Amino acid sequence: MKTFIVYSLDTGLPIAVGEATKAEWARTETAEKAKIRAENLIAEEIAIQIAARSNQRRPNPFLESEINGEPDR
Repeated sequence: MKTFIVYSLDTGLPIAVGEATKAEWARTETAEKAKIRAENLIAEEIAIQIAARSNQRRPNPFLESEINGEPDR
């Protein structure tokens, strides 16, 4: 399955986001649910990447001790 955003060609705004195997099916399903003609829609495939969380702590730029490497007082 691929993830698609379906846009209205009339307004240029996104109408739906979902999964389908083809862009044509994403358009057709959205048209049926939204009661819009499929010819007025365009589907764009998007890639969703989930960033892996790191356990490493980033230095706080507002704490001078972490910037300079000095211990807190």
